[in-house]
Amino acid sequence: MRLEPDAAREGRGTGDASSPDRPSIAVRELRPSDEQAWRALRLADNDRLAPWEATLPAGGGEAPSAFAGFVRHQTLRARLGEAMPFVVEVDGAFAGQVAVDPIVWGAMRSAQVGYWIGGDWQGRGIMRLSVAMVLDHLLGPVGLHRVEINVRPDNERSLALCRGLGLREEGCGAATCISMAPGPTTSPSPLSPRLTGGRRRLSAEAHPRLRICHGLPEWGDPFRRGGRGAVGLRLG
Repeated sequence: MRLEPDAAREGRGTGDASSPDRPSIAVRELRPSDEQAWRALRLADNDRLAPWEATLPAGGGEAPSAFAGFVRHQTLRARLGEAMPFVVEVDGAFAGQVAVDPIVWGAMRSAQVGYWIGGDWQGRGIMRLSVAMVLDHLLGPVGLHRVEINVRPDNERSLALCRGLGLREEGCGAATCISMAPGPTTSPSPLSPRLTGGRRRLSAEAHPRLRICHGLPEWGDPFRRGGRGAVGLRLG
């Protein structure tokens, strides 16, 4: 699967080259061959990313997995419709990730989204565009009704990204913020500020619409069910 802005798709074959001001941006599935690029980028940016990194709770019996095992597991979950592990490419280079995990079906039809980007590409609007493309894909072709993004209240860059996509605040606690993009409704539904474990909720009537080109998912049918929960990824 590959998501790109329409401008990139329409410009193919015209001889137009990317530039630092207008880089070529694409979102595609995570692959085993990404290990070297992922490791190099994460190690280089570990000090910047580590304070915001989600961690496995102590006593849960789970341990971070090696890259190859993580990709196998996430690919299986993607084929079962439980997750979508994406890579952000900028001019063909591995620049970061957008993770859709977990995906809940049934009446909920919802998902959570997380993301990170390398320091060389930070502050250029690249992740904002990447997340917008993923939200369009989830709320459009995939058919979800709701997508949430969990953000710590002191992570100003991530909050700015969410607000830039038009997400609105639903509630506030002490520990974490949640941003949410609902389905294709034109009027707001009554939402209460549900507080869970000191979390804050943000929401949006709709995010800016971006047309995207997307091929047939290499993961298979995204509406299949089953499988296991997510596991963490070991850096070393």
